[in-house]
Amino acid sequence: MPRIEMKIEASGDLSAFSTDNPDVELRILSSRLVEDGEIVLIETRMDEPDLLLRYLEGNSGIEGFEVLYTDGEELLFQYLQTPAPFQGKAAKDAKIAPQYPLLIRDGWIFNDFVASRERVVEYCEHLEGHGISHEVLAITEPQAPDALLTDRQRQFIMEAIDRGYYTSPRQCSITDLARSFEVNKSTASGVLHRAESRIIEEYFANFDGSS
Repeated sequence: MPRIEMKIEASGDLSAFSTDNPDVELRILSSRLVEDGEIVLIETRMDEPDLLLRYLEGNSGIEGFEVLYTDGEELLFQYLQTPAPFQGKAAKDAKIAPQYPLLIRDGWIFNDFVASRERVVEYCEHLEGHGISHEVLAITEPQAPDALLTDRQRQFIMEAIDRGYYTSPRQCSITDLARSFEVNKSTASGVLHRAESRIIEEYFANFDGSS
């Protein structure tokens, strides 16, 4: 499935602070819907965290506000947002799992996630139905498996798998693989290493963090 990068209009009690302080980046580390609203865990680093603390303490829509850590610049806190912003419900209805951290900057929530195009369309329709501005910034399609490796790299990987090179304990050595392809050990090792690097890089480029 493609990876989607979006920005969504922020709402709730931190949206005004974010708009008034566009250089401050708030990182939502987690959020959990509860009966009364949404419990949010946020981290930020700023020159004057007391400015944010005074805002939070004076906001009637924020309940259960608690500072978990601060060192004069970094601030970690959680609170109960009531009512819960609609963005979270829209994502849940569209079966889109948020990928933390979510970034709030200059009145916008920035997020990237892996989802089908159908679910993204449904998500956008939910947002539009509630007048919430949003923009899809990028769509990155996963690379086709047959385009990931060269034919030679694929042959080496498949042979290595078939002969138990990746099992524990290992059933064949790099020397055995080199003999199969009538190349020296250094060449076989280089082909495998380049293939393994491409596979690992592609996996983490598309890793959604949900497992």
